[in-house]
Amino acid sequence: MRSRILASALFSLTLAVAAPALKAQVEPAPPVLVEPAPAPAPEPAPAPAPPPLPAPEVVAYYVALNGQQAGPFDLARLTQMIASGELTRATLVWKAGMPDWASAEGTAELKPLFAAAPPVVPFDCVGVIIGVWERVEMIAGIEITTQTRFEANGKFTGVQSMTGVPGVGFFGDWTAKAAGDKVCNYTLNGTFDNGSPGGTSSALFDIIDRDNMTQKGSTAVIRRLQ
Repeated sequence: MRSRILASALFSLTLAVAAPALKAQVEPAPPVLVEPAPAPAPEPAPAPAPPPLPAPEVVAYYVALNGQQAGPFDLARLTQMIASGELTRATLVWKAGMPDWASAEGTAELKPLFAAAPPVVPFDCVGVIIGVWERVEMIAGIEITTQTRFEANGKFTGVQSMTGVPGVGFFGDWTAKAAGDKVCNYTLNGTFDNGSPGGTSSALFDIIDRDNMTQKGSTAVIRRLQ
């Protein structure tokens, strides 16, 4: 009996001693404290994009050519027209915003285009007159016909005749000077073969084409014979 009690007491003592150790083995260990990684720094905001470029201004000029309105033309085309002589300093132009037509050279935007252009070549008043010309006009009911040969050396000879009157020859010197676009100033200093007084005369002529011209202030018909 005593041995059973002693065994029971020893069992109880063993449990009392072993219990804390068992408890330590059974109870879970606290979790390992892990500090969270720092959040990444935010990326810098992208720089704002520039606004779109403004649309280039469209230059559009209308041009008066041969009495007719043409265009519109941009600056590149106008530059080509200046180089070809189609557009001159005196050509009338207009674009939106202008109160009226104005000369190309008088337009601030177009004037620089003429800086690189060669000067206008004067009309060849000398070349056009060389040859034989006939002038027919009525004065006081009398038809007067004058035929004149103009030489390249500045000399002229000719014959002037009237209805019912024999022709009279004449000769002398001539000069020519451009006075505008296809406008020539011819000066003749001549003498008649019969001794009649000649003298010097000067007049302006509009050159119509190679074979025809008119004298300003006169109704005479003037045409080339040769």
